[in-house]
Amino acid sequence: MNTLFVAEIFNACSGLERLNEEEKKEAAKFFDDDIEGSREERQFRMWVNSLGVDDLYINNLYEDFKDGIALLKILDKVKPGCVDWKKVEKKPNNKFKKLANTKMCVDVCKDKIGFKMINIGGVDIHNGEKKLILATMWLIVTYHTLNMIGDKTEDQLLEWANGRCDSSLKVTSFKDKSISNSEWLFSLLKSVDKDSVDEEIIMKENTEEAK
Repeated sequence: MNTLFVAEIFNACSGLERLNEEEKKEAAKFFDDDIEGSREERQFRMWVNSLGVDDLYINNLYEDFKDGIALLKILDKVKPGCVDWKKVEKKPNNKFKKLANTKMCVDVCKDKIGFKMINIGGVDIHNGEKKLILATMWLIVTYHTLNMIGDKTEDQLLEWANGRCDSSLKVTSFKDKSISNSEWLFSLLKSVDKDSVDEEIIMKENTEEAK
């Protein structure tokens, strides 16, 4: 309730000065961070840190997942009770103990939550395999999000979103390439809160840089 109250105060009157053109360009550089999956890693890392898991703060997914502890905490957060902590190596001081934990991560994903972990093993997490770790995080985030909104399917979410957006911007799936320019997402955001989008800082050009 405190968070909501403070958020309402901020939205009503943040006290922040509007950025000038140079400051807007500088702020936009924050999002230019897509080298070798770094953008996805940053997004997932920020999501993990927003969960409020006790004694957990992720600085780097690939490094911080190597002993399995962090990932097990995340799994237990999104599905409470799915991790048998009595079997976890809580102080993994060698490779074998770390691998035991990362193997447990994969087992929990498959057996307790029901993910299809195709070609993903504990050793891949321990070795910091970027694509496989990002794929695992995508499954976790999707599972958590769908549970949080009441077990809605992607088709139901798409139908809801299209129903709120401008009719000229409707998309056929979440993989629709037209989403890449963000117009559909901006339309959805404005339908939820008309003041949530600052039109002045949106780049209108149909270029990769603008997207």
